[in-house]
Amino acid sequence: MLVESLPPGTIEWKRPLRRVVAANTANPRHAYTLEFADGTTASGFDLIIGADGAWSKVRAALSDTVPRYAGIGGFALQIPDAARTAPKCAARLKGGAIFAYSTGCMLAGQQLGDGSINVGLWRARPEAWEQQVDYALTDPAAVRAAQMREFGDYAPELVDFIAHAGEDSPVASRSFYTLPVGFRWDHCPGLTLVGDAAHVICPFTGEGVNQALTDVLQLAQALGAVVRPSDLDSALLKYETELFARAAVFQKRAEDVAQMMFFTEGSPATTIERYTMQNMQNSMSSGAYRALYPLLLTGVYGYFFWHKRLHN
Repeated sequence: MLVESLPPGTIEWKRPLRRVVAANTANPRHAYTLEFADGTTASGFDLIIGADGAWSKVRAALSDTVPRYAGIGGFALQIPDAARTAPKCAARLKGGAIFAYSTGCMLAGQQLGDGSINVGLWRARPEAWEQQVDYALTDPAAVRAAQMREFGDYAPELVDFIAHAGEDSPVASRSFYTLPVGFRWDHCPGLTLVGDAAHVICPFTGEGVNQALTDVLQLAQALGAVVRPSDLDSALLKYETELFARAAVFQKRAEDVAQMMFFTEGSPATTIERYTMQNMQNSMSSGAYRALYPLLLTGVYGYFFWHKRLHN
């Protein structure tokens, strides 16, 4: 819908960017040249915004920092038309999601708007694990069988999500990479970043897309306040200053969740209270959280204290 709202030719498909090159010129409109994989170039821009993801070519013109492996990888599977093909799985989700953690791994089921269920199967893995498995990563049946073995100690109701993944549905293997908490770049007139290019994180706090949209909104507001061309640089500085402060907070949250739930011995039993408190903090204003903190702390720790004793 968003793409269709743009004038024809605004997006140039199949023209990947290879690099951004700084030019030796005092003319700000020609300070950078875009070099594309097909050998063509483009220049003459007042502003280049890198919205090109985790391995951003625009970011490479601003910083030598590259994403680092987070130690987590796995698969995304799909159950198509779940109400018909996997009615018990659909009934368990009730239109929502399940996130089932165990030490070093997580199985997630998420109901999508088209009636399918997205199944995420993530665990702590060594870097380059995709080259080390003994099955084809693009073979749905082989991946499903391997994941049923890996998650064989989960409850049958949860393993059922893997068993019902469609044989003809796409399989995506993924490894998660992140930028360091507090990453920032030295300001350069005419260049800036949004989204994963600016702050790629692990997806387990559900903030990546929301924060990317916040980036775009705040950048648009900053640019909308520009009256004269000479105001552009100060507008970018304002946007980047606010971005760096905001990003450091949610980057730390994402890193903490990954550490708590994938790399802490005995999780989630040993970390569930901290995980729950963090989710509550994320879901309310800072003032409300501070005011309710004693009550929330007592309730969360009290609930899980008795829950663990009654179910152990």
